[in-house]
Amino acid sequence: MIEFLNEMRQTFVSLLIPLLTIWLGYRLGLLTYFQKKEHEQIIKRYLEEGVDLISSNIDHALVTFSENWALSLRILREFRETNSANIPMRKESYNKEFLQYDLKSFSISPYYKIKSLMGEDVFWESAQSVFSFVGKTYSFFENDLKFTIQSYYDPKVETASYEKIFEGYSEKVHELMEESFKYYKVVMELQNLAVALETKPLTFKKLLTFKKSPLAKIIVKRLRSELLEKIPEESYL
Repeated sequence: MIEFLNEMRQTFVSLLIPLLTIWLGYRLGLLTYFQKKEHEQIIKRYLEEGVDLISSNIDHALVTFSENWALSLRILREFRETNSANIPMRKESYNKEFLQYDLKSFSISPYYKIKSLMGEDVFWESAQSVFSFVGKTYSFFENDLKFTIQSYYDPKVETASYEKIFEGYSEKVHELMEESFKYYKVVMELQNLAVALETKPLTFKKLLTFKKSPLAKIIVKRLRSELLEKIPEESYL
């Protein structure tokens, strides 16, 4: 009888181990599946519909500035060369239109999503400073620099000398490029946030405390100290 019970016990154990292995494998696979789905939802909500859209907004604005800046250089270069040759500048050169930032691609909802993640409006404030800079520089290029050069060739308008116009605007244009460098820090910090969302094993529960993480704190600190507290008060209008 005892031998029979021992045989039954051994048989039961030999059957139980494979069943437990299959059950644990199933549970682990199910857990991995739900973790993967949760991570995909986080990626979609906070990366694709948040960080990526904000990056696109800011990149579009900075590209607009860069193209306007390049056009201003071409106008000033031709202004210098034609003056050296003692010939008038072509009207089509100084009448070219500068680009305005297209607000059609702008959306507010991505900023709310990232605010819930960071606990602050730091990316909204940073983006506003970028858009303000691009808008003010557009006004400077279109309504100041361009108007001054147009007026220089209008015999009915009295303007400053060529030297004063060229030197003054050349200096200002280069100052604007130097000023623009700090706005690229927003793109860099968005990239840092994107890497964290892509690589860290985040869950919706962990996202509730993400704003307390070292990365979130350092991003906020850098943007506030290096960008938001250094926005110039002057206007280019």
